[in-house]
Amino acid sequence: MQDAQSTSGNTSSGLLATDAQLPTGTYFIDQSGAVLMADTVGTLPADVTLNGGVYMAGSATLPAGLSVHPTTGVILTDGTTYYPNTINNVGVLCAASE
Repeated sequence: MQDAQSTSGNTSSGLLATDAQLPTGTYFIDQSGAVLMADTVGTLPADVTLNGGVYMAGSATLPAGLSVHPTTGVILTDGTTYYPNTINNVGVLCAASE
């Protein structure tokens, strides 16, 4: 059985090496290391902040697909929209580590 690299000649590292040629914000690496293309890319409101790697809501209305936990202010995501430099951590919107 041949691996994907030997049959296709492509690797995720090869794709990442050409990231300057990819549309900004449309490709990302998920938590398992797979390179994925986002169907929908969104923009977070300017008053969203980070608290220990977790996104916190400000006073601006959140875009569709995002909600706020009423007690903690943590931003929750339904995963329908990709926000550059973020990950969906079991429904919590977190900063992606670089």
